[in-house]
Amino acid sequence: MIYLCVMLRIITHIERVLMVSDCVIVPDFGGFVLRRRPALFTAEKNAFSPAHNEIVFNPALNHDDGLLTESYMQMYGMNFCEAQQTLRQDLDEWKRILDDHRTVSSGRLGSFRRNEDGTLIFEPETAYYTIDVYGLTSFYMTPVGAEWNHRQPGDFPVLPQDRRSKQAVRTEAVRKASLPLRMMGRIAGIAAAAIVLFFLITPPVKEVNRNFYTAGFAPPEILTSTFSAGEGEEEKEKASPVQDITEANKPIAAMSSHPEASIEATAGAVQKTTQASAEIAIEIEDVVNRSYYVIIASFDSRSRARKFVSEVDPAECRQIGMVRSGQRIRVYAAKYDNRAEAEAYVTQLRKTEKFKTSWLYIGHRES
Repeated sequence: MIYLCVMLRIITHIERVLMVSDCVIVPDFGGFVLRRRPALFTAEKNAFSPAHNEIVFNPALNHDDGLLTESYMQMYGMNFCEAQQTLRQDLDEWKRILDDHRTVSSGRLGSFRRNEDGTLIFEPETAYYTIDVYGLTSFYMTPVGAEWNHRQPGDFPVLPQDRRSKQAVRTEAVRKASLPLRMMGRIAGIAAAAIVLFFLITPPVKEVNRNFYTAGFAPPEILTSTFSAGEGEEEKEKASPVQDITEANKPIAAMSSHPEASIEATAGAVQKTTQASAEIAIEIEDVVNRSYYVIIASFDSRSRARKFVSEVDPAECRQIGMVRSGQRIRVYAAKYDNRAEAEAYVTQLRKTEKFKTSWLYIGHRES
């Protein structure tokens, strides 16, 4: 019983070290090494074994690595000399038991056997010293097709619903082949319907208001040509009713035989002339009330616009100020009532590198 306790103590320390290290050396005895084994399938037994570490004993490893001594020190609170002395005593007892009994069981490590010529033989146990596969054991699984292979094809009964004609099989094959084509046709129909629906629900584009367009969303060159053409067309449209009225007044004097018709025509002409004159007056008033701003910067907040104005040298601009346009704050270098003067100043200002992106903004004169 004394030998069993002594032997269990040194074996316990060897097992403890092997759980955290791949090798542990017993001084003047040999070394235990863990060798990695992959997962294994045994076809004869239909058994699956997990990956594991196999213990190998090498008597040529005699150099003390200090792992067992450190284990003794940690477990019993000994110093280095005491741990080495205790380890040496346990090892001497282990060797004496081997000499007396020839075969000694070493717990989960395996067993040692000394043959006739004195050679020490180690037979490992099947215990797995692998933490990452802890809890995994071997299992057995019969192949799925093994049971069916024992039966002949003639043993399977033919059911009535399985006796289908060649025409039915061919029809089913055609149906399966045409399925992608039908899916493509269905997708194309959905796409066409979506396009038609898009054009139906899209609202028509209304005429763009020229005043909004000239509020700084296009270069001055485009604005100049656009406004010149637009004003010419408006003048023609406003003047055309007056010309028609003048021509209509010529034959009115000669139509004395129908006085009632002449009176009605004259009244209609006078009414048209009055409407045309009112429209022309409104247009002239709108042109007179316009102001032309030479814009040099735009911001989304008044604070940023003020900061920019404070950084501009007053000598570089004639009349610097700010004007609101929708949600934007425009900073202008000058303000004019005459378009030609404003365009001339824009051309002059663009010669300066700092203000080469300046443009003309047309707004209503502040009252």
